[in-house]
Amino acid sequence: MPPSPSSSPGAMRQALPPLSPLLLQLLLILLLAVTFAPIVVAAATSFSARSTADVVHHQQGLPFFYPATDNAIHWSGRVLRDDYGRVTFDWPGVTASFRIEGNASIVEVLVNDTTVEGTRFAVYLDSPGQEQQHLQTFLTKRGIMYYPLLSGNKFQTRGLALPSDVTLSLVHTQESRYLAETAAGDNVTVVGFTTNGLLASPLPATRRLEFIGDSITAGYGADAAAPCHPSVVNNNYALTWAHLLCQKLRAECFVEAYSGSGVIFSYPDPASPPVTMPERYHDTLASNRLKGEGGHPWVVDMDAFRPDAIVINLGTNDFCCGGAQNASFVQEYEDAYLSFVMGVVQSYAVPSARERNGKMEETNEGYEILRRSVEVKEVGVMADLSALREKDEMISLRDAALRGSPPFLASSLSYPVVFLGVGPMSDQYKAPLQRVLKRLINHGIRAHYLDLILPPNVAMGGCDSHPNEEVHQQVARHALPVLASVMGWEDNKHYF
Repeated sequence: MPPSPSSSPGAMRQALPPLSPLLLQLLLILLLAVTFAPIVVAAATSFSARSTADVVHHQQGLPFFYPATDNAIHWSGRVLRDDYGRVTFDWPGVTASFRIEGNASIVEVLVNDTTVEGTRFAVYLDSPGQEQQHLQTFLTKRGIMYYPLLSGNKFQTRGLALPSDVTLSLVHTQESRYLAETAAGDNVTVVGFTTNGLLASPLPATRRLEFIGDSITAGYGADAAAPCHPSVVNNNYALTWAHLLCQKLRAECFVEAYSGSGVIFSYPDPASPPVTMPERYHDTLASNRLKGEGGHPWVVDMDAFRPDAIVINLGTNDFCCGGAQNASFVQEYEDAYLSFVMGVVQSYAVPSARERNGKMEETNEGYEILRRSVEVKEVGVMADLSALREKDEMISLRDAALRGSPPFLASSLSYPVVFLGVGPMSDQYKAPLQRVLKRLINHGIRAHYLDLILPPNVAMGGCDSHPNEEVHQQVARHALPVLASVMGWEDNKHYF
């Protein structure tokens, strides 16, 4: 009996159609991708927990991989999280922090850098009861690469023992302007962390600050000596007065700083569109406006971060080019600054709690006023100023009639404290800013003046007459006692 087609090997071979050249090419591409791009495969895998097998490690013997979005990694600053466990950002001061457990002695970070010249990070170690220790600063390269953050061998070489219960922090020290002027894809993405031990989420911060500023706060040219030009190598947020205050006060910080930014007028630079900080502030990535993209709007999540105080220093660029002599310009600056600050603080407004029967309860009255405050926030900074003042007056009269108290009722809503700084490069906006402060106080905001002006004989020392590291330290010395006193954070006398 002849064999059936299903049982005949020859018949089976004949039944299979020959592979087409196109299919062969696809199979070859797939084979090459699997062989030579394991990192891409790993990055494209959706991790729900740490992996010990799916990632090709930079150093053999590192068994644990933590995606950047793992719960063990705490991010401070504006970031974009994707479904593949990656975190993308470009603002200065963005920080990843985690505790080191399980006798870990080596930690590495996997970075996908799409910038042209790379970016810079600083690495810090926090131990209980000790000053924060700077471990290293390193420059990344374009591409997907591992970078060592912590090495137990380096500690032993320096005669140090790796302490227990420590927190490691990775701080982005570069600003967006020098990452994204040439291509729409210029951002920094952290894929994850590898280690030979275990990582855990850090203890929650008890103090939180938000800094909003221009090149001074961003660290433009702070890591160089004049004459020089700013670059990825000599711009350094980690040397700034803002970062020093975060360190000394042991505060978690969000930073939105961009060189050349003003309230209504940004420094004229042919290479950078004149986007103001109020326009740029609402984006998760600072570079979106520069690239002409629709952007990723920043959504306030007060469960994740709500600042105790907001520190703003804007005006150096507004008054760089003769604006102080124009009365209408000065008035526009004051109105726009008031609108911007009110919008920021109201985005963090929460109904004040009242104690009833020994229990703290939120009042409906607070929510009602919060809705009215959002209406004011939606009035754009560049909107018709007469309309803005009309809106302001309408709410003021209504609130006064209902409550007999100042507008935007701080008694019914809780806002962050506001500090408005002047200096150190210019003091031309001091008088207008002090008038803005008075208007904020009249609106029920706890607003304070922050004098950052140094003696006229102090040379800035950095690139393009910007403050260098030493000058930033002097500015921080001016600001630290004021912040500590107003906020009641004088328990730790970590003064310079």
